[in-house]
Formats: sequence, structure tokens, C-alpha cells
Amino acid sequence: VRRLVGATAKPSDGPVSRWLNRPISRRVSAGLLLLMPDIRPSHVTAVVAVAGAAMFAALLFGGRAGLIAGGVLFHVASVIDGVDGEIARASHRSTVAGATLDTRVDVATNLGFFIGIAVSLTRLYGAGQAGVGALLVLFGLVGMVLLGWLARRAGRPGNLDVLKSYYRRRFPTGWQHRVTETLVAMTSRDFFAFAFGLIIVCGAGWTVSWLLFGFSAIWLTTIIAAVPGLLRQGGAPAPASAR
Repeated sequence: VRRLVGATAKPSDGPVSRWLNRPISRRVSAGLLLLMPDIRPSHVTAVVAVAGAAMFAALLFGGRAGLIAGGVLFHVASVIDGVDGEIARASHRSTVAGATLDTRVDVATNLGFFIGIAVSLTRLYGAGQAGVGALLVLFGLVGMVLLGWLARRAGRPGNLDVLKSYYRRRFPTGWQHRVTETLVAMTSRDFFAFAFGLIIVCGAGWTVSWLLFGFSAIWLTTIIAAVPGLLRQGGAPAPASAR
């Protein structure tokens, strides 16, 4: 079981996922499969949804302690999110429906973090946080909707890695490839969940809305820039999306 789970890494994993999240999630996945062989990936997806809901509630109603708890829970949800995919691939239970559910939970968790951070920091640090908070929520929402639409047009519903795949195919070598890999790493959820959680725990939570606004602006720009190329590829056959 451990060997099977160990072979479930994804080529799109960023450095935080590869060196921090995966070592933890693989142990959890192997333990769950050994203890509960009939476990389904959707069971773990439900746990991710619960962690996301707890994060959102902590950010909205928890004050300073809730801000810290929300930052930690966002990273916890990111780690657990790897477990359902690992179980699906190791047990050959990958399905398009499961991948779509997983993506919807991910999107809801991300958007919940954006909204929760905007509300929490506005309450803690004043109205100066409200404007940037509203913009980061807007950019995040537009980006998620646009990326989901592009994934469907590309024939890969439920697979938001379509953007990473597009840029890696377009710039396979050279300095453009290095820039692409840096942007992919910086805009991956595993990276910003860990980075922002760490910033909040270290007491600099007031900076998160500004940093997250910058991340969301870069991410949205890369999506918009990829639209023409992804639409041209939309008619080409694509493999089924399965986590």
C-alpha cells in the first residue's frame, strides 16, 4: 500500500506540495487504506469540505484567534486535499465525477479563504482593509469562474491544472520555462496556503490581504493571457480528468 501511494505524485506538484504536503498526505493515505480498505475518495473530500467550512467560520467569527486558526486550517485543508487524489489513484477509483467534486470543494475553500480574510482583517485592522479585500475577492471569483469555463472548453472539466499544462507546453525550455515554473509555484494553492498560514501565525496577518491581492492579480493575468491559446486547443481531444 505504501509503495502504491508513494507512486501517486503529480507532475504538477509545486515545491511545497512535493517536500511538505505529500510526505504527510501519503502517510495519511496509506494509513487510511490499511485501516479502511473500502474508503472512497469522496469520504476524504467531505473531510476537506468540513475543514474549509471550519476555516471560514473561524475567520468570520473568531477575532484574532480565529485569524490564526483560519490560517492553520487553510493549510490543513490543502494537505488533506492531497489524500483523496492519492487514494483514488492508488486504489484505481479515479473518476471524472470525483475530480469535479474535488475541484468544487477546492474552489469553495479558496473563495472562502478570500472572503474570510477580507472580513476578518477589516474587522481587526479597520476600513483600510475593505477595499483591497473586495478586490481580491473579485479577482479570485473571476479567475475561478474563467478557469473553470476554460477547463470545460478544453474537454477537461474538473481539472484546473489545464492552465499549468498550457504554459508548460508553450514554454518547455529556456528562461520562459523558468519564469513559468516560478509563477506556477507561486500561484499554486499549496504554496500560498502554507505561506499565508505562516505569515498569520507569525503575527503579520495584516499584510495577507495585500499579498493575496497581488497573487490573485498575477494569477488572473496569466489566465486571461492563456485564453486565446486554450480556446484554439479546445477542439482537440483531451484525456479524461480524474483527480
